[in-house]
Amino acid sequence: MKRLPNDCFSNIEDMLAVDEARAEITKNILQITDTEIVNLEDASGRILAEDMYALFPVPPADNSAVDGYAFWHADYENQNDRKFEVAGRSAAGKPYSGSLTEGQCVKIFTGAPMPDRCDSIAMIEDISEFDGKVEMPRGLTQSVNRRFAGEDIKAGSLVLNKGTSLRPQEIGHLACIGKLEIPVFKKIRIALLSTGDELENPGDALPFGSIYDSNRYMLSALLRKYGCIVKDFGIVPDTYGTLRDTLVKAAKESDLVITSGGVSMGDEDHVKSAIEATGSLHFWRIAIKPGRPLALGQIKGTAFVGLPGNPV
Repeated sequence: MKRLPNDCFSNIEDMLAVDEARAEITKNILQITDTEIVNLEDASGRILAEDMYALFPVPPADNSAVDGYAFWHADYENQNDRKFEVAGRSAAGKPYSGSLTEGQCVKIFTGAPMPDRCDSIAMIEDISEFDGKVEMPRGLTQSVNRRFAGEDIKAGSLVLNKGTSLRPQEIGHLACIGKLEIPVFKKIRIALLSTGDELENPGDALPFGSIYDSNRYMLSALLRKYGCIVKDFGIVPDTYGTLRDTLVKAAKESDLVITSGGVSMGDEDHVKSAIEATGSLHFWRIAIKPGRPLALGQIKGTAFVGLPGNPV
C-alpha cells in the first residue's frame, strides 16, 4: 500500500511505535524515592510511602450493631417466658461496667461495647415491656446483632499498600487505625514552559498573528490536579541561547521539565538542538498523529518531556 506524504507512518523507520515509546518512558523516567511525613489532614492526594498495618483490631471490642437489649443467650434458652430484668445501660463511650446475674440484661446502644456475660442483642423495636421487665422476641440466635472485635480489620493485617494514592476513603482507613503522621513520597517538582514568539499570556494584548498560550495553563491545571508542584517558567522566545539557558535552569530546580512547542523540524524549533547540547534525547518522534513530535530526554540528569505546540 502506497503511503501518503503526510501519513503519520511515512518515514516510519525514523519513528518509534507508541508501545515502544511507552517502554522508553518507563525505562528512563526516574521514580521519586524521597519521602516525608505529613499530618493525616494533609495526606489526601498524596502517595503512601510505606505499607500500613493495623496495630489493633477494628472495632477494638465486641459491640452492638443496633439499639436494643444485650443478654446471655443461654439464659434466653432456659427461660420459658423470655423476660429479663434490666440491670443498666451501655452507650458508646460509656460502657456498662457492672456484673450480671442469670435473667438480667443491659439496655445497649449502637456501637456500645458488649457487657460481660452478654453475647446477643435483641432490637429495641422487637421488645415488649411488662412490670419493669423486658420480654425478648422468639427465635433469636446466639450472637445476633453483635459485632465482633476485628470484624472490619484484624490486628496485624495489611490495611494499605505502599504506593497507594490516598483518597478520602483511604484517609478514613488510616484514621480508624489511629495513624496521624503519614509517610508519603515527596511531590514531584515539574518545570513547565512554552516556546514560541507568537504566544501571549491571557490578559495581555494580542497582536496580529499571535495566539494565547493555552497549553501551558491547561498542563499546569492537569499537573496540579495530580498533586504535582508546578514551577512556571512562562513563555520562552524562539531563540536557541535563551531556550538552552532556561532549560538548564529549569532542570536544576525540578524533577521533570515539560515544554510545549518547538520540538518539530522548523527553523524556529530549537528544543531538539538545545536538549542535545545540554543532555540527551531518547526519542523525539513517535508514530502517532496528531502528536508526532513528542520528545523524551535528559537535561543534566533531569528528565525532559517535549510536547508539540498544537493542543492534542
